[in-house]
Amino acid sequence: NEEETMLRAVFASSPDAITVTDLNGNIIECNQATLDLHGYVSKEELIGKSAFELIAKKDHKRAMENLKKTLEQGSARSIEYTFLAKDGREFPAELSASVIKDSSGKPTGFVAITKDITERKKADDALRRSEEHARSLLEFQNKVIDTAVVWIDLLDTEGNVTLWNRAAELISGYSREEVIGHKKIWEWLYPDSEYRAKTFAETRKIIEKGERHENYHTTIRCKDGTLKTISWYSNNILDEKGEALGIIAVGIDITEIKKTQEKVRESEEKYRTLVENARDVIVTL
Repeated sequence: NEEETMLRAVFASSPDAITVTDLNGNIIECNQATLDLHGYVSKEELIGKSAFELIAKKDHKRAMENLKKTLEQGSARSIEYTFLAKDGREFPAELSASVIKDSSGKPTGFVAITKDITERKKADDALRRSEEHARSLLEFQNKVIDTAVVWIDLLDTEGNVTLWNRAAELISGYSREEVIGHKKIWEWLYPDSEYRAKTFAETRKIIEKGERHENYHTTIRCKDGTLKTISWYSNNILDEKGEALGIIAVGIDITEIKKTQEKVRESEEKYRTLVENARDVIVTL
């Protein structure tokens, strides 16, 4: 009849491999996609064979167990096996199967749909490798940041700290638990309101205008109350659309250098005064 003709047409033209077997797993019918999938030329090469011959031996035990489960449950979906081509080539594929029943409801066989997932597996493997690479890179970056001898912090567009490395803890005296997500950096490192306003204005310039600061010096008040001079390199962080996400700031504690420079300056000033006011003749050659 017309319905049967249509079903046969669908069966024959399906892009997925469709295989019909008896209850023992012997192939009694298949479509052209099944032949193409396994590298056979005609149905006669497959009909009468056990469907297990199309599955790699390493998966036979599991396939037999799933066959029994399918008979008990009525169907099975998306089971992955390693399949075999006629030339012995192995390839990954996904199989879904259902029990065929006669008019009285008695099981008479199985119909299975098989899809080659080689390309999907390649894509999945590529994605997994990419994710592993990204994770390894992130772990490496985090390790580098945390073990760096320079102060590194990240601020969001509101100036809240989102990253605070070990050097920042050691220099400032504030732990990351005290800082991240709780305070705005200019409110506690720069207690002087005028200095804080200047720092805030410079921060906004970096975020909004993309200005870059190099060798920009500030004086901070540490947790223990001591003052330190920090030389900063700061730049804004942009997303893929070019919109600002925040700031990365790298700081070097130059407190001792500044003290040394001041001592040198004082010493130079002292000896210049001595030379200029000396009563003896002083000549340099």
